[in-house]
Amino acid sequence: MDSIYSQDSSIYEKQYKLKITVMGSEKSGKSAFVKRFVKKNFIENSEPTMSGTQLLNSYLKQIIQNSHIGIFAIDLTKNPHDQNIEQYIDFFNQNCDKIEQKILIGMKTDENIDLNLQKETIQYVQNIQNKYQIPFVKCSSLKDLHIKQSIMLAIKNYINKWLQNNKIEQQKQQKNNNQTCFKSNLSDVTEISLEESPNIKQNLQEKVQKENIQLKLNKCDQNEQQSNQLENEIDEYQNRQKYSKILSELKNQTEKQRNNRIEQIKNNNNNNINTKQSEISEQYDYENLSENSTEYNFNFQSFTKNQEQDSVINQNYSYYKNYQNQNHPLLQQMKNQENSKNKKQKEISQQNPSIINKKKKWYACFCSSAQVV
Repeated sequence: MDSIYSQDSSIYEKQYKLKITVMGSEKSGKSAFVKRFVKKNFIENSEPTMSGTQLLNSYLKQIIQNSHIGIFAIDLTKNPHDQNIEQYIDFFNQNCDKIEQKILIGMKTDENIDLNLQKETIQYVQNIQNKYQIPFVKCSSLKDLHIKQSIMLAIKNYINKWLQNNKIEQQKQQKNNNQTCFKSNLSDVTEISLEESPNIKQNLQEKVQKENIQLKLNKCDQNEQQSNQLENEIDEYQNRQKYSKILSELKNQTEKQRNNRIEQIKNNNNNNINTKQSEISEQYDYENLSENSTEYNFNFQSFTKNQEQDSVINQNYSYYKNYQNQNHPLLQQMKNQENSKNKKQKEISQQNPSIINKKKKWYACFCSSAQVV
C-alpha cells in the first residue's frame, strides 16, 4: 500500500495537502505504479510494502485515514475474485473524507492474459463500476501506459467534486454574511511536482496556481447566466415551432374533413333527386275505377325538392305499391265510400224511380296532399 502527498503554493495564503492512497493485493503492481510516476523509471523487483493481509492493522488505518483520493490496483493476470477489491473500497470509504474520489486501475496489461480470464475480469470490473460508480483505467508500469493520465484523472475528479460542494456552501454563506469561498475549473490543474515520502510511502505533490479568484468566480457566474438564458430561448423557439406545426396539421386535417363532408352531402343530394325524379316521372292516369279492379293508374301532377313534400310523395308512392293488397286501409276507405253512395242512390231511386242509375266514373289522383277525388 502506497500513499502520495501533494501541496500547492497558496490558496487563501494557506498550504493545501492532497493525500492519495494506492491500495491492492500483494504483487498487484502498486509500488511499480507509484515509482513509474515519481521517478519516471520501472523497477521490476521492489521491496514489498503493506499488503491486504494487514488490512485490519491499526497502523494502516491511521495511514489511510483522511485520504482524499483512493487508487485501487487490480492485477489483470490473476483471478479478480481473489484480490478483495470490494473489501479495500469499503475500508477506504469508512476511514476517509466524505468527498473522497476513487479510481480503479488494471495493472500488467503488457503481459499475455488468457481470454477466459479477460472475460471474467471484464465482468467483475463492470460490477465494481456499477456498484461504486468509479472509473476504470488500464495501465502498464513497464510500458508507462496511462500512468500519469490515471492519477491526473483522479485529481481532477476530486477537485471538481470538492469545488461543487464548496459552491453550495458559498451560496449559503453569501445569504448570511456575504462570505466568499473557493471556486475553480479543472483547467487550473497545471503543474504537478512529486517526491517520495520518507516512510516507505510515495508522496504526490500538486501545485494549483490561481490568480484573481474573485474575478474568475464572477466571470463563471456571468457565463452561467448567459448560458441559461440562451437555453431558455432555444427551448421557447423549439416549442413555438413544435406547436405551430401541430396547429398547421390540425388545420389541414380539419379542412380536408370539411371538404369531404361537403362533397358527400352533394353526392347524396344528387342521388336522392335523381331517384325521386325517376320514380315520379311515370304517369298514372286511370278511369273507370271499379270495385273489383286490381290495376290502378296514377297521375302525379307535381314534384318538388322540398323535404316535406318529398316525404308525402314517398308515402303516396308506398301506398300505390301496396294497393294490390285488398286490405289496404286506403282501398277499404274507397270501398266504404262507394257502398255508401250506392245505398243513397238506391234510396233515391226508390223514392224517385225516374232517376236512372248511370255508370259511375271515378277520377282519382294522388298528389302531394294524398287526397282521393
